[in-house]
Amino acid sequence: MKYTYDESGVTFYYFLLSVLSIILIPWTILIFFKPKNENKFLTKKKYVRKEKKSPINWKLILISLGWISVAMLSYKVINTKIEMKTWDPYEILGLDPETPVDQVKKTYKKLSLKWHPDKVAEDEKEAAEKQFVEITKAYKVLTDEEARLNFEQYGHPDGQQGMTMGVALPAWLVEAHNSFWVLSVYGLLFGIMLPLYVGKWWYKSLQYTKDQILHSTMAHYFKDLKENTSMYNLIEILAASDEFRFESTISSKDSRLQKVTSELKSVMDKVTFEKFQSTPKNFHPMSQKSLTLLYAHFFRVEISDAELLEEQQKIVEKSLHLVNGMLQITFSQGWLSLSMTIMHLSQMLVQAVFYQQSGLLQLPYIDQSTAEKFSLKPFNVRSIRQFLKMDESQRNDLASSLSPHELNQAIATAKNNPRVQIKKAHLRVIGDEHITPSSIISFIVTLKKVTEAEFDPDSKPEASEDVEIDEQTGDVTPKKKRKSEERPAPITAPYCPIDKRPYFWVILGESKSNRFMLPPIKVADLIDERTLTIQFQAPPNPGTYSFSMWVVSDSIIGIDQSRDVKMVISSPSVLPEEPEIDDDISEPEDNSLSAQLAQAQSTTSQGKKVLADHESSDEEE
Repeated sequence: MKYTYDESGVTFYYFLLSVLSIILIPWTILIFFKPKNENKFLTKKKYVRKEKKSPINWKLILISLGWISVAMLSYKVINTKIEMKTWDPYEILGLDPETPVDQVKKTYKKLSLKWHPDKVAEDEKEAAEKQFVEITKAYKVLTDEEARLNFEQYGHPDGQQGMTMGVALPAWLVEAHNSFWVLSVYGLLFGIMLPLYVGKWWYKSLQYTKDQILHSTMAHYFKDLKENTSMYNLIEILAASDEFRFESTISSKDSRLQKVTSELKSVMDKVTFEKFQSTPKNFHPMSQKSLTLLYAHFFRVEISDAELLEEQQKIVEKSLHLVNGMLQITFSQGWLSLSMTIMHLSQMLVQAVFYQQSGLLQLPYIDQSTAEKFSLKPFNVRSIRQFLKMDESQRNDLASSLSPHELNQAIATAKNNPRVQIKKAHLRVIGDEHITPSSIISFIVTLKKVTEAEFDPDSKPEASEDVEIDEQTGDVTPKKKRKSEERPAPITAPYCPIDKRPYFWVILGESKSNRFMLPPIKVADLIDERTLTIQFQAPPNPGTYSFSMWVVSDSIIGIDQSRDVKMVISSPSVLPEEPEIDDDISEPEDNSLSAQLAQAQSTTSQGKKVLADHESSDEEE
């Protein structure tokens, strides 16, 4: 096998075009054709993440250079002529393929006199020598019968040749005088840069858990989270996460941050009973800044500086991920109340509402002053549901600061606020009518996603009859299958830096002991209805046991639900007696093969017994 390199470079250009296209096309689509925001109710309230202003847009420059390179390579490929050279002795001698041998000899003599190195000038000797060699070779091929036949049949005087493979590399890349530079570039890329990149990636991956949270942050959570941790301490623990210690030009003593701190203190003095402490003990300066920006987010303190706003959005977005790391710790410890407090912290981050504030702040155009009017006696309206149930004239009076369009927008958003209806809830043991000690219980729950206008607070869960349960595996299959596997739509959250898709936690626990019965279940794909089966082992003693079930949202304030569940453990004596198992084997029929074998075995045994008795009687004599 023979390898030939690309002399003109055309195939190498094709290779470069393919690589550049694979990189540039998806990159260009990703940057210039981003998907539209699916939130139909509100756009982000000028609070969306702003790109950091920089005099140079490196992404745009790199993409432009890439497409310029594609254009230049395309032009080069189009205008490069590919010369397919084949060695032809007739062409060299200037003869036709049917020329007789005598004419070939005469032509060779004339051309040899013309191109002989001794017959030309000194400066033409090199070119004449090459031409003379070609003429001589062509003459020998055409005057030799075997070589001539090989050329006419195979296109080569030596007969059939081996396979030739083309390599899409330009010839200059493999030439000896360029080997130093080629090897230098190769060594730089694969000997230095690639190991450095892999080492950096590996070192960074070792610092993170499988959920992309720093190990140091998880250790910090494990150390500082206690069963009685308050919401204020929880926010401080979150602000002290190592993820927030990124490089920044804004320090904790920056005048822009100090301005936000003073505004935040005045707002908190009016709204809450607690005073804002921006410098807790043993706090890192970056953690102090994170704490200030988190509280500024909760109380919606307006930040005019673009750079500071961008850092706040990074912190809030990262916090939505870090609360899952906190939940991992509390789940492993079985702390019920603290886990629910962390879930409420997630709601606060999404809606930018502090836990002591009114839930009406989730609605568009309703600010703190308007929400306080609804909270006053005798109205005491603090939830979206209470807002919808109000008398229309009273609601209009309290919302007098809103225009009719703004009030209608707030009411429409309230009506479409997503909720979860606990449609079915049922305890059962597969295969038995009663729950007995230490049996495996299946708690079957059907959740239905509804709007606030459709939600029925007086609805009580019914026994789950629309599911099929595998008696062997315990798997639950709803008889009414889901219509779609689409993801839930983003919720209305204008202060959240991302389009938040909600999910819910289903929790079984006991409030008195503050413990889970089993780890909470995350439901992230609730679109219409979803049936869950939660299996656990019954207590070892008969009696009546009480526990609670909660459905907690990660994104929306005021829609959490709880249900008290009573579990009656009956004595095993209530179960029906199990039928006796008949171990007797029926006698085979006389004419069957098994009967004949049994008879033969019996005859043999009797014969052995008679023989043994006879031998023993002989010995006695």
